[in-house]
Amino acid sequence: MFRRFDHKDAVVVVTGASSGIGEATANAFAARGSRLVLAARSAEKLGALRRNLSSDGSRAVTVATDVTDQVQAERMVGAAIEQFGRIDILVNNAGVGAFGPIDDLTPQTVRQIIGTNLLGSIWCTQAALPYMRQQGKGQIIDISSILGRVSLPGRELYCASKSGQHAFSDSLRHSVTRDGIDVITIDPGPVATSFHANRLDDGAAIGGILEVSAQTVAETIIRASYLRKRKAILVGIGAVGLNAIYGVSPKVAVWLTRRADARNSKHREV
Repeated sequence: MFRRFDHKDAVVVVTGASSGIGEATANAFAARGSRLVLAARSAEKLGALRRNLSSDGSRAVTVATDVTDQVQAERMVGAAIEQFGRIDILVNNAGVGAFGPIDDLTPQTVRQIIGTNLLGSIWCTQAALPYMRQQGKGQIIDISSILGRVSLPGRELYCASKSGQHAFSDSLRHSVTRDGIDVITIDPGPVATSFHANRLDDGAAIGGILEVSAQTVAETIIRASYLRKRKAILVGIGAVGLNAIYGVSPKVAVWLTRRADARNSKHREV
C-alpha cells in the first residue's frame, strides 16, 4: 500500500531558512508538528526565527551554515543527527542570484552562485544520504527554479546553476528510489521575496504581477512531500506559462523576456 509521508515529529532540515521561501517552509512544517533544523549564514536571523517558532511550541535548533563549504554542510547534518538522531527531510533551499551579462560578473560572484545553488545542494545531500539509506526512508526536496528548465538571456550563470541542480536531482531520483528515498524538485517562477534585493548584481528587479508568495511555494512543498511526488513541480502561473511558451517557441520566450527586462530597467531609472 502506498503510504503518505507523515510530517508529525519528522526531522526536517531547511537551508536558507532565515527568510523568504525557507522561512515560510520552516513555519509550514512547524505547523504540522515537525522538528526543525534551521540553517543559513546569518545566526542572528536564525535566532529570531527560532524564537518565533518556540513561542508556538515548535522544536527547532539552528546551525549557522554556509552551504558552499562542504565541511559546514557536514557539520549541519551532524548537528541534526546529534540533536534528533535522524533526518527525514532535507530541503535544499539556499540560493542566490545574479543577472546581467556574464562578462560583467566577477569571479567571486561566479563562485558564490555555483557554490550556493549547485554545490550547496550536492554537499548537503551527500552528507544526509547515508543516514536516510540507513533509515530506509527520507526525502530530498530541491528548491530550483523555472530557470532550471528554460534558458533566457542575461541569466546565464543563474540558469547554469539551476539547470545543474535540476539535472542532479533528476539523476539522483533514479538512483535512490529503491532505498525508499523520494527526490522532489520545486520550480517556482517569480516569488515575492527579498531575492532580488539580495542579488549579487545591481540589475533591475524582475517579477511583478505574476509573482506568487513564499507561503504558496511552502504549501506546494508540503503537499508534494506529503503525497511523495517524485518529480519536478512548477509553481505559479509565471512558471507554467513561461515553460509552455518556451516549449513551443524559445524565440518568443526570449523576446518576451527582453521586453520585460527593458520595462523593468525603465521603471528603475525613473
